Parts: sequence; C-alpha cells; structure tokens
Amino acid sequence: FAEAAKAIREIQKELNVDQPQTLFKQLSIIFEQTVGGTSGALYALMLSAAAVCFSEICSIGTCVEALDRANQAVQKYGGARVGDRTMIDALNAAVESLQESMKKKDNLDLIRMCEDAVRASEQAAEATAHQKAAVGRASYTSAEAQTEPDAGATAISTWLRAILKSFTENFKKC
Repeated sequence: FAEAAKAIREIQKELNVDQPQTLFKQLSIIFEQTVGGTSGALYALMLSAAAVCFSEICSIGTCVEALDRANQAVQKYGGARVGDRTMIDALNAAVESLQESMKKKDNLDLIRMCEDAVRASEQAAEATAHQKAAVGRASYTSAEAQTEPDAGATAISTWLRAILKSFTENFKKC
C-alpha cells in the first residue's frame, strides 16, 4: 500500500479527479501494478467494479452502489464471506450500514450516515480478532497467532476513515 500511495502521489496531477469512473480505473491500474500479492489484485478488482457505477452521475446512491459492487467483486473472486476473518468483514459492515441509512431517506444526514458506516467497519475489523481465519493468508497460521484484528479488515476501515476525514474537511468548506 505504501508503494501504491507513492505511485499515486507521483502522478497526482495526471489523475482525472473530475471523472470518478476514469479516476477509479486509473487507481485500479496503480493497485494492480504496485501492490503485491492477493491484496493488490483484490483492490484492483474492487476499484474496477466500483468504477462502473460512475458512468453518468456521482451521488450518495452511486457511491453506496459502488462500494457494494466492490464488496461483491471481492467476495466473488476472492472467495471470502462475512465471518471468514478478512477484509470482507469490514467492507460488508460499511455497505450494510450505508444501505440501511439509504432506506431512511426522510432523515438523510450525509456526514452521520458515512460516520456510522465507518464506525461499523471499524467495529467489524476489531471483531476479527475473535474469529478464526477461514480463507486468506491468516488461514495458514495457527489459531493462537490470530489474536489481533485481521490486517485486511483493518486496512479497509482505515482507508474508509481517511476518506471520511477528507470528505468532512472539504464538505465544511462548501
């Protein structure tokens, strides 16, 4: 992930931030080329799956749909499910929280909705410390070695928190 961050910083001015679909495709390529192992491939798949949602508009609805598609893509190609002690635990918790919030359209507070989703993701990531790994790299280790939260789940909740922080700071400027 450090390599991906470095690559993004190096070409930051070339990224098409005005076109989310193109931006997600660009980020997908960066992750595919710079992040090693299964994580790089899964993040590339997530970003590519999410990009499809931004062909016409960018709204909270399309963002929720994009995160859901990313979640589905990782489950489909990675084989993990909720409870397997992987990034899916944190990703799925965020998606479910956002989908629940979207059902309450009459009282849609965007910042609170996103904060709730990030908090759900963080709680799900923490809960992986008490789960036995069923798939992924951690499944090759002993149960005694699986006492900390899953690194993939923690990474998901960490970047969701970073996105929320950036969004909140920029939203206040509007």
